[in-house]
Amino acid sequence: MKRLSLCFCLIAVAAPAFAQDTAGSLAAAPALAGLPSDATLSASAPQTTARLTLPIDAWRNDDVATANIEGEVVKSAWRIPQSRMSPLDLMSPIRADLLAQGYTTIFECAARDCGGFDFRYALPLLPEPQMHVDLADFQYFIGRKGADIVSLVTSRSSESGFIHLTKVRETSGYVQPTFETQAPVSNSSEAADQSPGDIAHALSALGRAALDDLVFASGSASLEPQDYASLERLADYLIASPDLRIALVGHTDMDGSLDANIALSKRRAEAVRDRLIERWNVPEAQLTAQGAGWLAPRATNATQEGRMQNRRVEAIITSTRS
Repeated sequence: MKRLSLCFCLIAVAAPAFAQDTAGSLAAAPALAGLPSDATLSASAPQTTARLTLPIDAWRNDDVATANIEGEVVKSAWRIPQSRMSPLDLMSPIRADLLAQGYTTIFECAARDCGGFDFRYALPLLPEPQMHVDLADFQYFIGRKGADIVSLVTSRSSESGFIHLTKVRETSGYVQPTFETQAPVSNSSEAADQSPGDIAHALSALGRAALDDLVFASGSASLEPQDYASLERLADYLIASPDLRIALVGHTDMDGSLDANIALSKRRAEAVRDRLIERWNVPEAQLTAQGAGWLAPRATNATQEGRMQNRRVEAIITSTRS
């Protein structure tokens, strides 16, 4: 792991960009100058004292320079319905106002120049649907004024614009940027058994990725009603690559007949397809669902642990063009 010895020495002063309560801390839902007139606050996380890691450079060669910041944190997101404004249109007036207030730019970038998928998932953002990020079309800005750090992300969907603001009042006296390394996916069969954040790497390297965080009721094709990081990342990957076609393939252990397990595994794959379409608006044409039953185990069926590993849904690239 590489490290950057540079540090930012911060002066503990208040900044007008941060609304304050009587105790001098950040307000939970701060006002933001430069917002479009029809912007509505879609989410505002309660103020917390936390340690955040924010990118201060582009993601390249599996490394990203980050500022590790401890302090009072407020996250807010706005949605601009029926907006045709680009992420740059949304970013420019807010950025200009921050600079006018005396903030200095630490780093800024746009979409693929930032590092695309990897950079976006280094950002500590509020989740969908409160904040949507198009991997091919977003803007990022991070700046500071004294002890105050601002991280701003703008993006859009086909119908709406989105703005996300993270404000931190740094309390430990300094910000220490470091290089953090994410190991690339190896060219081996084990690479498909990745964490949810590695979905894009596994698909790019091997053409397949296991969605290992999915939860189905025992013996059922019903996907439990919760958010799944693997599906969010797969949806982002597909939406950013509209020519890509994916087969969702269900797999089971060897408990029961082959015909019954093929049928069950296909229903589970169909449930995943439905969730991607309904929850994340992935185009139907990009997804098919198939079932393999217990024909393709990745572990022994002689142990409970092995059977659990064999019960899965995988995403497999079938075509990069329609």
